[in-house]
Amino acid sequence: MPINEESDVATAVFTSELGLPSKVVSVHEIELGPLPEDQVAIDMLASSINPVDKLTIEGGSPVPLNNISFKLSKKNNSTENETIVSTMLGLEGVGRVVKIGSNAKKAINGDLEVGDYVIPFSFGKFGSWSTRIHLSPSDLVVFKKDDRINASDLCSVNINISTAYRMLLDIEKLNAGDYVIQNGANSSVGKYVIQLANIWGFKTINIIRDRLDFEKDVSDMKKLGADIV
Repeated sequence: MPINEESDVATAVFTSELGLPSKVVSVHEIELGPLPEDQVAIDMLASSINPVDKLTIEGGSPVPLNNISFKLSKKNNSTENETIVSTMLGLEGVGRVVKIGSNAKKAINGDLEVGDYVIPFSFGKFGSWSTRIHLSPSDLVVFKKDDRINASDLCSVNINISTAYRMLLDIEKLNAGDYVIQNGANSSVGKYVIQLANIWGFKTINIIRDRLDFEKDVSDMKKLGADIV
């Protein structure tokens, strides 16, 4: 049962077919319905446009579209029962908890409170390109309020830092002092590799393109802990 009869409204980005984003993507205001007792309401603060998002829209990703029915908001001048059948887009982002259902459990890594930052690791029928979503706490990692972090810092944690983490741990067993060589080291994933390797005692050899801002890239990467660029 919902915690109350007040329906949440969200503005979100959708597609119902594959193609060029400029041709197939649209924005709609939808009714989320009342918040279920076992879920939390999240206002999305920042959502990245990851290359995988573009591939998903264009059909180049193994992630299929998940076309389901969404009720349009009455503010769209829609009739009471008007719906769209579409996929809400966005694969990663960070939000803030604004409401907690009376029977909502813990997040993946701890208790939830209104105002906490959360990173969804599964969006269910929703996507990150929405102003508000409803999710189960079991799909969320919580970050308690900390003046040292902000939404921009956390926005791409879901994909990029997870990729770097798994690359360093899954491919080869590394010991402190071992060297890791990586291409595209000034990418977001590459920068996470440098920082994690530095924390774990691995050395990094980082290959990047010789561009106009090469020296700045080298300086920035050294500050992150790169050994050789």
